[in-house]
Amino acid sequence: MNVSELRAMLDGLPDDTEVLTSAYEAGFTPASAFATEVQQLDRGFATWLGQYELTAEAVRLCAQTDAPEGVPVPIGEPVHALLIYRSGR
Repeated sequence: MNVSELRAMLDGLPDDTEVLTSAYEAGFTPASAFATEVQQLDRGFATWLGQYELTAEAVRLCAQTDAPEGVPVPIGEPVHALLIYRSGR
């Protein structure tokens, strides 16, 4: 989803609409959000890990030489992203 698609989706919502995200195990919980730069990674078989990291963390991970799950490889250039996460996390 890009910003244009997000704007179109949000345009018709009332101002008091709650923003929620997945809770730890079940249900939904309040969300926080911020915009930042992220890097997409090819993590090989480590499919349980997300496809993106904050850019500085991606650089650190790609520089490892002894990661048990393998060293990730960057895909393309860093991109801007809106991160939505559970409040308090």
